[in-house]
Amino acid sequence: MKKIRNSTARDAYYRLSYYEEAVGELRRLSEDDGVLFAGIGKVTVILPLEMEEELQPFLGHKIGVLHTDITGKEYLVRTYPEKEIGSFGEIAPAGVCA
Repeated sequence: MKKIRNSTARDAYYRLSYYEEAVGELRRLSEDDGVLFAGIGKVTVILPLEMEEELQPFLGHKIGVLHTDITGKEYLVRTYPEKEIGSFGEIAPAGVCA
C-alpha cells in the first residue's frame, strides 16, 4: 500500500499494491484530476476513473476491491451479503485473506 499524502490518516489517500485488497462499506465516490477516490471503510483508495460506474450501485454496501496484475482485470470487485456489513475499513496486505 502506498500512502499518497504525507499527512494525517484522516485525509491520506492510498494506492493499492498488487494483491492488496481494500474491504469495507463503500461510503463515497468522488473524482478529481482524472482519478476516482473511493471511501472504503476507514480509508480512501485511488482507483481508475473508469470504475465509477461499476462501483456506484454499491454505495452503502460492503465491498472488496482487489488490485491484481492480470491484464484486463487489474481491479476485481466483490460484494458481501447485507448481514455482513460491519465496521470494516482495512487494507489487507498481499498474501493475507480479508
